[in-house]
Amino acid sequence: MLLGLAKITDFHIKLKNHLLSQLLAKDDTGCIDQFSPLERATVTLINDSIYEHQVMRVNYTTYDLRRDQDSINPRTHPDVQLLAAAEADAPGKQSTYKQHPYLYARVLGIFHAKVIHHGPLSTSRYPQHLEFILVRWFEFDKTYQGGWKAKRLHRIRFIPQSEDSFGFVNPLNVVRGIHITPAFREGRTEDLLQPSPLARQVAESNGDDTDKDWAYYHVAMFSDRDFVMRYRGGGVGHKGVRKATNYFKADRGILDRDRRLSKQQANPATREPQEPEDCDEGEFPEDGAANVCDDDASGDGGELEQVDNDSAGSESLPKSESDGDGNDDSEESDKSDLDEEFDEADHENEMAVLGYGAF
Repeated sequence: MLLGLAKITDFHIKLKNHLLSQLLAKDDTGCIDQFSPLERATVTLINDSIYEHQVMRVNYTTYDLRRDQDSINPRTHPDVQLLAAAEADAPGKQSTYKQHPYLYARVLGIFHAKVIHHGPLSTSRYPQHLEFILVRWFEFDKTYQGGWKAKRLHRIRFIPQSEDSFGFVNPLNVVRGIHITPAFREGRTEDLLQPSPLARQVAESNGDDTDKDWAYYHVAMFSDRDFVMRYRGGGVGHKGVRKATNYFKADRGILDRDRRLSKQQANPATREPQEPEDCDEGEFPEDGAANVCDDDASGDGGELEQVDNDSAGSESLPKSESDGDGNDDSEESDKSDLDEEFDEADHENEMAVLGYGAF
């Protein structure tokens, strides 16, 4: 892993920039010059070390207000979905999504570090525990028509080799793990990246193709019903991506629009309610909806105690809800709480992103 990290362009600079963006609560733009050398010098890695984990678990709220979890592993289930930044038409105007609202990345490594931040902008003189993941970015193929109207899956590909090919991501910004499938018809290519064992950890091929990438991938938005709603819109549990899913309201097939129109004309009471224009949903939690604590003061990446931080950074869901006829949802109450289950078990080399309701 260390040899692979050393080959990434400007790895140390990108790492310091990302750590600073977390410490200062700023967006990581991925630009090398986001912070000056003097600003990067205010960040010190204790023992000049970062610690790797094998698994990251992401908790999320499904479209029907249930708790669920994805397990991210760089070797077996490495692909994740993130929320892109919305754009405003003019300063002071409400930001909206005018293009595909999701970002896609392949996780190459899961890390944490003990960091000391000093200088005029420092908020603490004590070591701070920061988590981050190293990713290889996909780019959305704008030349390919996908979605409901086109009746085809969206298509993505790896960014060709450049300073933007790799980057760091705060685990809090991961919406879900996602399933993508190679576009087998397009074949493989070696033009996107030079041979790199780090960037190609997933065993997708045999023989000489291990140094090649698939030219394109398809986003499997039908892999489960929650993903269908994330590309359809209207999921009551998708509070954190409400603005993003509104983008897909315009992506309707002709048959779908005709069916909805005829239904509304026959029964005006079935018209879809309009959302208020001043809705401020869809923002990331300011306080952070997750916390992973390392009991080992040396920060050796051993056992991690997972702390549920729902009350600080995100909305908590009720443990049980009453259905339409007044009966409690026994299915939810019969299942043991995920957080309690985590506290009872020892998870070595695992990282958890907690805080249901953020996405």
